[in-house]
Amino acid sequence: MDNDGDMDIVSASMDDDAIAWYENAPDNTAPTVSSVSSTTANGTYKVDDVIAITITFSENVTVSGTPQLTLETGSSDAVVNYSSGSGGATLTFNYTVASGHTSSD
Repeated sequence: MDNDGDMDIVSASMDDDAIAWYENAPDNTAPTVSSVSSTTANGTYKVDDVIAITITFSENVTVSGTPQLTLETGSSDAVVNYSSGSGGATLTFNYTVASGHTSSD
C-alpha cells in the first residue's frame, strides 16, 4: 500500500467499522558472531577425542547446506563439519582430534 516493497496486510473487522493495517518489514541485518567457545574442558587430548565447539550468534540462525569451521591445528588445518543447533542462536561443531594436530590455545 505504501510502495516500500514490504508486504502490507489490511484487515477489516466484521463487528464494527475498524480497519487495521499491518506491515511485515524484513530483517535485513545479518547475524553476527557473539562468541566462540567449547563445552569440552581445557586440557590435553588424544587422537579420536571429540571437542565440541560452539558458535553463538546475535540472533537465531537456520542452517542450510553443511557449514564448516577451519581450525588452526599445527602444520595442517582441520576442517570441522556442523553438528547441530539450526533454528537457535548457538551452532555446535564437533572436532575429532587427528594425529599430528597440535595447538597451544
